[in-house]
Amino acid sequence: MDMVIEAEKPKLKPYFLPRRQNIAEVLDIRVDQVGLKGKTSEGARYRGGSEAIAVHAVVLVEIQSP
Repeated sequence: MDMVIEAEKPKLKPYFLPRRQNIAEVLDIRVDQVGLKGKTSEGARYRGGSEAIAVHAVVLVEIQSP
């Protein structure tokens, strides 16, 4: 799983490890299988300026036969 969180503020880096741990627990995967990055929209107003947060996620799902 790989996610990008796009926000002007607050700074999200201090929250990355706890979020990765929570996501890994919910999905029953290892923490190192959860990628999380943060970026800003560099003031782009189409995203709502400093009040908006956008999240983009990509998940690869593999179904295992019993």
